[in-house]
Amino acid sequence: MAKRIDALIIVNDLNLNGITTVILNYLPFLLEKGLSIAIAVNRGAYDPIKQRLNNLGVELFILPNKSRNAFSYSIRLFQLLKELQPQIVHVNASSSVMCMELLCSAMAGVKSRIAHCHNSSCKHLVLHRILKPVVHILATTKLACSDIAGQWQFYGDFTVLPNAFNIDRFRFNENDRESTRLDLGITKDTILIGDVARLNYVKNQFFCVELLKSLSDMGLDYRLLLVGDGPQKTDLQLLVKENQIDDRVIFYGNASDTASLYSAMDIFLFPSKYEGLGISVVEAQLEGLPCIVSDAIPDNAIISDLVYKIDLNINKKDWVETIITSSIVDLKKRKLISSRVDGSPFDISRCGKALAHYYLGEINKHNSH
Repeated sequence: MAKRIDALIIVNDLNLNGITTVILNYLPFLLEKGLSIAIAVNRGAYDPIKQRLNNLGVELFILPNKSRNAFSYSIRLFQLLKELQPQIVHVNASSSVMCMELLCSAMAGVKSRIAHCHNSSCKHLVLHRILKPVVHILATTKLACSDIAGQWQFYGDFTVLPNAFNIDRFRFNENDRESTRLDLGITKDTILIGDVARLNYVKNQFFCVELLKSLSDMGLDYRLLLVGDGPQKTDLQLLVKENQIDDRVIFYGNASDTASLYSAMDIFLFPSKYEGLGISVVEAQLEGLPCIVSDAIPDNAIISDLVYKIDLNINKKDWVETIITSSIVDLKKRKLISSRVDGSPFDISRCGKALAHYYLGEINKHNSH
């Protein structure tokens, strides 16, 4: 029988994605307060992350795949909750389908049930709307990564818990810029456009490729750096080949340390179709990068005047013109801008302590009764 824990964190998977990064960033602050934490997933976990959790003493439970067999998943989750008897369940999700985890937690007698929304839309909108009132009833605490995500998921009040991280890692570094551009084969005069995100429909990298094609057709020396991996990688590679811009697009893949890559870039492009927050936009601003983004990016992600929001539905020409006019080629100016961007709302040392304080408060409240 598993030992009793303070909190069970539930998430679909622990792979290289935004929600995983958020959990891993907050986890040390919970553990340093002596809290016993376990994590449950239903789509597996990346091996290096499994090892990291093992080193931290955090037990990982792999449950049946929720999408393939929701009944088996629910039964096993309920059994796990009865075994672990957590005082807190923290469900991380992007839609009201999280009501399944909240219901299992309520039935298992968990008093503190956190619903934490990480997005502002989903693929199954009808089901989301039907189940939204259930989440409202079952969740005892409502968290969201941004105002727009909270307004989309919840009725009434909610608390914004930022996708916090170590902001000191993301400051423009000219030495990193030079060495990284050399590794990438980017010349001094070439303008490097960058995108850091999972390669999928929502992140809309197809639009990035279309914009690069337009710039290339104008005879301009631009390159595109796509940092990340995902289900649309092959289709993107085919599009690049069809447009005969193979030599202008770099598929970098996943990166454990993106700071030097931001320093190497001249412009950050983020044309998402919808977003819960868009933490890459925050990181890019801290690096002093001009950010050209879709109007789906929440205002919570804008911490400087470096961001240009453009409607995805307007003429592509406006995007191209903004790219051409927004590049900061003066590196001294960029370094100064980077040093002045205030990233304190996303400072993990502050936000991590706040979440740990909340967990401890909930546990003390239940223990006193």
